[in-house]
Amino acid sequence: MKYVNLSIASVSIITCLVFAYFLIFTNVKEEVLYGNKRIILSVIFILYALFRIYRAYKQFKIQNDEE
Repeated sequence: MKYVNLSIASVSIITCLVFAYFLIFTNVKEEVLYGNKRIILSVIFILYALFRIYRAYKQFKIQNDEE
């Protein structure tokens, strides 16, 4: 079960980081998200990815300590 949770967290982390990269460095959704909106959304995606990394690490560490 821990590998399923870890894989779902990994997909979520990669998705957030890729979307944040595209918002910062490309013109994707430029007609809808412009100016500070793009920066704020990118920062939110990066912070959420960091939060998911922390949670996945914490969960994986706790499950390894129990075994």
